[in-house]
Amino acid sequence: MKGFDIFASLPTSLACNILRDWLRLKSVVVLDSAYCCKANRTFFGELLQSDEYFVHEKFIYPQNSNNLYALPKFGDKIRCMYIKDNITNIQARLVAQYCRHLTHVYLNGPWCSSTLLCDALNLNQDIELLDIHIPEFERRSGKHKLSFSGISLPQVRTLALTGYGFEHKYIVAALQMSSSIVRLNLRGATLRESTLFEVQRLCPNLISLGLSNTRIDGRWSDDALSELTVACPHILHLDIDYALCNVQGAGITDAGILAVVQNLKGLQSLSILDNYDLTYASSVHIYTHCANTLKTLRINCFPHMIQNNLDGVSAFNTLFERCTQLRFLYFSDWYEGTTHDVGITLPASTLRNLTTLILEGGVVCDRNLTAIRNYGSNLHYLGLFSVTIDNVSPSLIMLALVELYIEIGAVDLSVYKRDGLTVGGAIPDHLMRFNVLDM
Repeated sequence: MKGFDIFASLPTSLACNILRDWLRLKSVVVLDSAYCCKANRTFFGELLQSDEYFVHEKFIYPQNSNNLYALPKFGDKIRCMYIKDNITNIQARLVAQYCRHLTHVYLNGPWCSSTLLCDALNLNQDIELLDIHIPEFERRSGKHKLSFSGISLPQVRTLALTGYGFEHKYIVAALQMSSSIVRLNLRGATLRESTLFEVQRLCPNLISLGLSNTRIDGRWSDDALSELTVACPHILHLDIDYALCNVQGAGITDAGILAVVQNLKGLQSLSILDNYDLTYASSVHIYTHCANTLKTLRINCFPHMIQNNLDGVSAFNTLFERCTQLRFLYFSDWYEGTTHDVGITLPASTLRNLTTLILEGGVVCDRNLTAIRNYGSNLHYLGLFSVTIDNVSPSLIMLALVELYIEIGAVDLSVYKRDGLTVGGAIPDHLMRFNVLDM
């Protein structure tokens, strides 16, 4: 009796959906060997090549030799590709030749040929997200060969050009590829006075902007930030960690933060870590102008903000009392020489709404841990880092948590483990880093 394959008897569209979900579940990379029944291998190939199927997952290239054989067969089905920095000219040529419907492209490291990059991008007019990272050592070693001249990508709405390898001319050329950019990340780039003018001119409808770890030549940071936020008033998510420092090391001051919160009326996410010229006055500016809109806040304080200064402590306490709409809070008062509780307190009104809370330094104390236990009922992610206490009682953090991270001395993490809870030491990157492209 001839065998009957119920899978092969299904309508093509339904079979495609089943295969797609199965591939996602199994995280299969070698697509043409995923369906292992030899009798139906041809049928499987036809399904993959049908108009109703495409690869949902991020395709890492080149990951192994099988990738080379996959592109000619299924390159047109790939939508999201992560291109590693060890790509060769032959491998790059295959991307340009067979991948014509990419929507999300991630490139890490220098492209082997700017001509091939131009070909690959110009042949993928549906790209919506382009994320390119060039580390500083690539620029110094002369391997930086990227050029965006002549490339048009009208559908790009999200653009990331990160790393010290990106300078003014590369950034401006890239911004000219699309008039639809609303999310822009320039983390680590080296800017000029005119770079931010071009950002204002070419991307007036920005809703997310990342400028962390940027350097700026010959311009005072507060003026640059003020003019930028006036010209781009729709920004909702802003990352300016250690941003816009000039060659003397001077960066953003309280005046720059005041300009941000006054000009961006709907600001929802703000990250201002490690701007050493700020004082506690920035906290006052934040709760005065955007306490009712902020959902994400990343802020730290330094000794000069609160040392022997009750106004500084009061300013931070008022900040946390007023910003009751926060869902994500990262706060650090950790710095060398301060291993005591200065009196900064997390109120119940703010803790009740938080889903993610990262605390570092003296703010990790029994008083705040008790408040977290009593009022942090919606917390899913909690990270604690401190040298001010010896241990954290498990009874203080038995919440509805998904992930818990504790960096406190020689604490025994096993006592916190339970079903459904991930427990770790070092706080992971997905909680420590802030990517405006995800907002």
